Amino acid sequence: MIDFVVSRPEVVAAFLSALAAGFAAYTAWKGPLSAARLAEDLRRDGQEAEERRKAKLEIFVALMQERKSLWSPSGVRALNLIDVIFFDVREVRDAWADLYNSYDPSRHVPMHEQENRIRKMLEAMAKDLKFSKELRVDDFDRLYYPDFMAKRRELDMLQTDQTLRTLRGQSSPTANTAPTASASSLFPPPPP
Repeated sequence: MIDFVVSRPEVVAAFLSALAAGFAAYTAWKGPLSAARLAEDLRRDGQEAEERRKAKLEIFVALMQERKSLWSPSGVRALNLIDVIFFDVREVRDAWADLYNSYDPSRHVPMHEQENRIRKMLEAMAKDLKFSKELRVDDFDRLYYPDFMAKRRELDMLQTDQTLRTLRGQSSPTANTAPTASASSLFPPPPP
């Protein structure tokens, strides 16, 4: 075999040229397909990463807006989505678990500690979203909440409580305080 290769170098050269041409043809055919597939994979991965970041940002923004009253509908919605949206960020999920546990009345966690836990959770989110260099601790504490909004919230809560008492058959302390007529009287009592 070696004698044949040595005696006929043109055959070996032709064979190697044909082999190289075959590889070139295969690469020319397969290369663009592979490049297109790679480009599509990169585009899809980039789009998915951008959609995940956008969802995280929406949750972060909602919680920043509602950090004074996380029990609002949008605050509760955002809190309930943390485990799904931040599934890949252990620090955020742990901070949310700590905050969630602080809401258990049997634990008697003081309000200032709950506020610290909210801040820690928001800081963890900011870090994941690469905002940690721009946001300072006091940025999480600074909050505009006008007095009229606090009064409105208190009024809404009082009205809700009153409605619940009425629906449950309980009267409010100030309602229905007039003396009742006795069962034997046909007429109401005279005015005071």
